[in-house]
Amino acid sequence: MIEVLSAIGDVMSVEAGGYIEIAAYSPDPFESDGSKPRKRAKLDNLSAKEKAQHRKMMNRISAQSARDRQKAMMQQQDLTIKNLANVNENLKKRTQR
Repeated sequence: MIEVLSAIGDVMSVEAGGYIEIAAYSPDPFESDGSKPRKRAKLDNLSAKEKAQHRKMMNRISAQSARDRQKAMMQQQDLTIKNLANVNENLKKRTQR
């Protein structure tokens, strides 16, 4: 008997005689207690060294994302400061007339 995963996620067992037995296989998107599905995969199949490498890689990605967000925020704040300085200067010129 050969088990094959079909394109729609069903496990099909093919017998030697050509008969196909279909058993619905759909991984439960919810945990057994009814909570929402996990956002991150469990790393149970990795060794301690692989887990440490994965953690380092994810930390590097997270740190770079934080630096990128901070840089974008600082650039936006610089633009806002320049715009407000121009508005302030224009208002000062108006009041002096």
